[in-house]
Amino acid sequence: MLDQAETGRIEHRDNWDFSRHASPPEPNSANFNYLVTDYSAADGAITFVPGSHKWRRPPSPAEIEHWADNAEPIEAPAGSMVVWGDLTWHGSALRSNVGERLMILGTYSRPFMQTQGPYRQTVTAEALARNPLRFAGLMDVYGAFPFGEQDVDGARMREGAKVSSGALDMAPYHSLFDREPAGGKVSLRPDYDYFAFDREAHRENMKVRMAMRGGEPKKPALKKKAVKAKATSKAKATSKTKATSKTKATSKTKATSNTKGKSGRVQQHAK
Repeated sequence: MLDQAETGRIEHRDNWDFSRHASPPEPNSANFNYLVTDYSAADGAITFVPGSHKWRRPPSPAEIEHWADNAEPIEAPAGSMVVWGDLTWHGSALRSNVGERLMILGTYSRPFMQTQGPYRQTVTAEALARNPLRFAGLMDVYGAFPFGEQDVDGARMREGAKVSSGALDMAPYHSLFDREPAGGKVSLRPDYDYFAFDREAHRENMKVRMAMRGGEPKKPALKKKAVKAKATSKAKATSKTKATSKTKATSKTKATSNTKGKSGRVQQHAK
């Protein structure tokens, strides 16, 4: 809402990554204004700097001062919607008309982004039940992050995959035109103890997640190799033992023959 007493908004962008001056070319969020009243320069309409989304940086103080009077206002009737990405410089004109400029503001962000509003924490079970399934995804009640020592909640992800296009590729698509209430198909995000860890529960959780991916946990290949290596070593040891026994037997036979030969010579000499 903007009334006559307020000044215009300075040009800025809505990309909140202040850790670096330059930004990636893809926006992380998009805003919309659903106009409840008419938009015009005299009404204090939102203004934009054309082409600023390609500059991938915030405006400097000198640029803010320049564009305060040179940005282009949006002219649109009530019922229209204005949409822009977070890299676009925008502000608002100084309202001169009597009355108020009214609109509904909303922001859509990428799934991995932290939302400005704590929707997941404040949404109610009643609100989830009376809205379509897509609403649960917008409220991020099935989002996997954050998670603690117990890792991602596999059972929760499995439930969310049926109703929300969340972290899994197999999640169904729900049309914007789907107006059927979700009813009891959705639930609020549980309260987790991020410091707790239960080994048996962790194993069961991993089984659920593997089953969702269409497979079962496999034993490490190294163990199979180790078993095979042991079997091979055992076989070699057995062969070596047999060979040694055979060698000893051969040596004993030769020694016996040699002894008999010596006895014969001694007996002949005595004669």
